[in-house]
Amino acid sequence: MKRIKRTIINKIKNSQFVITVHARKRMSERFVSEVDIIEVANTLESIVYQEKRDTFLLTGFNTWEQQLKISAAIRSEVIIVTVFFEEDENENNNYE
Repeated sequence: MKRIKRTIINKIKNSQFVITVHARKRMSERFVSEVDIIEVANTLESIVYQEKRDTFLLTGFNTWEQQLKISAAIRSEVIIVTVFFEEDENENNNYE
């Protein structure tokens, strides 16, 4: 599992990720850029596997130093599923 987590972090840091339509929509609504996604990987506080969703929840900070969470899946590439701030977390529980 540690190897998978390192792979996700490294791919995000190197801009090697794909963003879903859902995540793009949330990014637009929340004024989150691709640079913010990279910054989360650079300032990572935690990365937790979410078995129910088969995703990893990354917590770090955006370029405005606000805590930001990213839900990412790894298949043949890293896929950004959604992004949200701490205060949006309850809303995010229903993103499927």
